Amino acid sequence: MDTHEQSLAAFLAGELDDQAAAEFDAHLLTCADCWQAVREDRAGRRATAQLRDTAPHDLADRVRMTVELAARTRPPQRRVRSLTAGALAVAAAVVALVALALPERGADPPAITTVVEAAQRIPAPTGRPVSPDAGPVAHGQGWTVQAGAAELRLQYYRLDGVELLVAHADRPVGTPPDAQHAPPGDMPWTVDREGITVYCPHEDLLVAAALPTGRLATLAQRLPAN
Repeated sequence: MDTHEQSLAAFLAGELDDQAAAEFDAHLLTCADCWQAVREDRAGRRATAQLRDTAPHDLADRVRMTVELAARTRPPQRRVRSLTAGALAVAAAVVALVALALPERGADPPAITTVVEAAQRIPAPTGRPVSPDAGPVAHGQGWTVQAGAAELRLQYYRLDGVELLVAHADRPVGTPPDAQHAPPGDMPWTVDREGITVYCPHEDLLVAAALPTGRLATLAQRLPAN
């Protein structure tokens, strides 16, 4: 394992100090392979967390009964052919039972879905290039949209060469069931959806972009408050 791979492994394991983690966050902006590895690691952790939930106490009995019923109803004159069909039926039944045992991720609040869709359509800014020291610059026309019970005011920004979407809500936007809280508590939290990271520093504010969480959180602190 080379130094690059060691740094990636340490980042995924949370073993880097604050400075090293910030440096690796910056590296993720230019390394598609590492960014993909980070996204896959996060997805795997969420899937593992879901699998840890306790299965129904009678799941083993239900699977055993399904197997026994398949064996009893198999026609004896076509034992070889029906063995394959019976095995497929049992496999399908087991998969269905296990699927019922696993928890499903609840539906996202409408505000999250709206923001993710808008962030996937961020247009390229027009006009003269903006200096990296210029601070956040709004581009495009801001607009208002209804997302469930919340009214969202959306605006695209460019900051440090990065395109961001900022959404102000007229009420709390709600928290997805799989939100990652850092530090632990209600705020702030992040979720990853279809290549977009959504960062919620306040209950009525969402910032979204195709960026790693740490980088997005850092940029969000420099955006306008209103």
